[in-house]
Amino acid sequence: MVSGVAVGVVGLGESMPATARGKVVRLLSWSLILSGVSMIAHGPEGMQVAAAMLASLFPRGVLNKLPTPMAVKLRQTAQRLELPTHHNAQ
Repeated sequence: MVSGVAVGVVGLGESMPATARGKVVRLLSWSLILSGVSMIAHGPEGMQVAAAMLASLFPRGVLNKLPTPMAVKLRQTAQRLELPTHHNAQ
């Protein structure tokens, strides 16, 4: 799937913008597309792992503001994957 996205980008003849801001936006959009395709390819588990990895980077206050079921699920997945979070770090 990821190679299909890469071929599509090349096939459409997309080129990098001239400005630095445009380049950053283009690279960010390509990165988000590729990571989204990768998560979809891995199914629900891929989405859960990606969310837990992202949540492990959040400060404690951010997770506390999430709905309780979502925060609990993210913490459980992070612990199962042994990700270093602010909640399970010693």
